[in-house]
Amino acid sequence: MGNKGDLPASPRIAMKSPVPRPPRSPLPSTEAGAWLLQLLLQLCTQSVKDVARIPLWPTTSVHALRKRMKKLQSLLRLVPPGAQPAALRELRDSIRKLKGAVAVQRDTDVLIALGRDLGGRKRPHQSAPIDPVPILRLAYALTRQVHAIDVSGLTWTRVERRYQKTCRSAQQAWQVARNEQKGDPLHDWRKRVKDLYYQTLALQRWLRSPKRLRRTRQLGALLGHRLDLDLYRAQLKRAKRRPPRKLLAEVKVRQTRLTRSIFRRAEAVFDHSAPRLHPPARPRR
Repeated sequence: MGNKGDLPASPRIAMKSPVPRPPRSPLPSTEAGAWLLQLLLQLCTQSVKDVARIPLWPTTSVHALRKRMKKLQSLLRLVPPGAQPAALRELRDSIRKLKGAVAVQRDTDVLIALGRDLGGRKRPHQSAPIDPVPILRLAYALTRQVHAIDVSGLTWTRVERRYQKTCRSAQQAWQVARNEQKGDPLHDWRKRVKDLYYQTLALQRWLRSPKRLRRTRQLGALLGHRLDLDLYRAQLKRAKRRPPRKLLAEVKVRQTRLTRSIFRRAEAVFDHSAPRLHPPARPRR
């Protein structure tokens, strides 16, 4: 067993790595493309390391890998849809394949941890150990695909427009979810909030909105916990033996509390207009 220093890197590290200096006005297109490509390649490199660690630390490595794939999906939304549609479609398909390759393991880990927290007697069925070799091939192929895309024409103005579109999408999904507060609308909103958080994290140097970043992260975490509870409750209902009423009642209580907290916190995130990018002014001579 390796030492603690060999543990998988935190999913947040990719966004804190050095990036090109922010542009001065007028905003040159090459810097926006170089900035985005560097982040995408960092995430790909770290995903390869995540896969290599799966035999030693399956739970933490799978969790880190899935988060990196979600970050990749979110950052690719900053690229205008008309740019290389075939290449981007192939890249997104590869990301989905990588996420799907470890989805069962991730869901099992979440359900085991949640069941332990809720005091459930029966542990979910353990998934078979993951063979990292085919997943590693997918990760290397993904890296090659990222190297092949051309984002040199990406401008900071387009990045800002795409980010503001993400803000609007998350707000619209919130408005739909407020009417349902369960099921698909709630989980569709969760995905849009994740997109918003990862893009805000990546652009934080220029957005200068730490409160929005923190609130969006907290909101996304609560929505993720709500999804976990929904998965756990669905598993209980599918079980051959009827689950204890006390356990079902505790799950429902937690779902209700989470939902209230979610929509209370959402007000602080979506009651404000989308922030603008703020490139630094030219220094005075």
